Amino acid sequence: MTSAVYVLSENLESLICKNIKALPSIEYPIQQFQKVYQYDQSPVIDYQNIMTFVHIRRDSLIFLAVVDRLDSFIMEILSYLDHFYELLKSYLDVKMLDKRLLLDNCTLVMELIDESLDYGVIQVTDSGIMRDYIRIKVNVPELSANTEFNVDDTEICSCSSSSSNGESDIDNEPG
Repeated sequence: MTSAVYVLSENLESLICKNIKALPSIEYPIQQFQKVYQYDQSPVIDYQNIMTFVHIRRDSLIFLAVVDRLDSFIMEILSYLDHFYELLKSYLDVKMLDKRLLLDNCTLVMELIDESLDYGVIQVTDSGIMRDYIRIKVNVPELSANTEFNVDDTEICSCSSSSSNGESDIDNEPG
């Protein structure tokens, strides 16, 4: 069972994270992953018999699941990460994901994680079914010819609780 899910940039900065099983620190696993990660290593990393990192690289992103037990079904988690990546591409209607698109759609990504995992147990990753449950519109940035778009801007995405009008708020804080 998965304890936490992260989406990281290629520079290993956390873009989106979801603490599923109430880890005491959501930052600790990512700090340890940053220490042991190497670009060409296997997708499963056992870290001092404390936790296991399961990750895949897709486009310019790294999808990471932190597993607190070695007896978890690692191949199932690898499959979930790949299906989740495909779910995001399908739901966002893009051929490639990037950092900016995920940050612009933080609430949607968090909802997709919530619906696809139930206390760390994999549920549904079919975009057709997900569209019946999640009614958040995709936020596609509109760029004009006069707009400068800097993809190197670093923002941390954290989703807060619902606002008074029932819609989720998004807090983007500079990193």
